Amino acid sequence: VHIAARLKTQGGVMIQGKVDNLSINGTYVVSESRLPMGTECEVTLLLNAGEEVPPITVMGNVARVDDGGIAVEFRSIDTESLEHLHNMVLYNAPNADGVEQELEDSIGLKRLKHT
Repeated sequence: VHIAARLKTQGGVMIQGKVDNLSINGTYVVSESRLPMGTECEVTLLLNAGEEVPPITVMGNVARVDDGGIAVEFRSIDTESLEHLHNMVLYNAPNADGVEQELEDSIGLKRLKHT
């Protein structure tokens, strides 16, 4: 699955990249651009599929920056995007039970899940 990512800061900085790793709790985006650690950003995930798939939008903070890209820890997500993210991660995971456990263990996302 090829997933494009767009990171946008509150200051309007926009970074494009490709998702290399995706979980319920965050993502690693391969990009030549960088953001400072701790930067709050809106992450939009765009699935490259033959069918019309709505983008997933998540708010997060830059948790790690390295030579290959940017890791973002997810902080908040709307219910519809959470459902799409959950299905996307579940579909691509080698261990579906692990995905379900990750969702249960994710305190921030759990609150939104039960709202």
